[in-house]
Amino acid sequence: MNKLGVRSFVMVEVVIIFFVVILLAFMAIPAFQKVHEVSQMQTISGNLRKLTAGANAYFKEHDVTAVHQDKLVGVGKY
Repeated sequence: MNKLGVRSFVMVEVVIIFFVVILLAFMAIPAFQKVHEVSQMQTISGNLRKLTAGANAYFKEHDVTAVHQDKLVGVGKY
């Protein structure tokens, strides 16, 4: 085989590999986005559980059923 035939064969291989990599990237990106969204929702859910547990602890400790934000937020407060 002459050098021109080898070069064109190698170039075709490179182009095919390039398109395969592009195709895999297009397939993987939505999957990664879905994983990211699920992770965010789990984080938010965990934070809400912690907030609920903290509020319940405050209510139990102070024997109240409601509290204003000013009593909780600030230096030396909850």
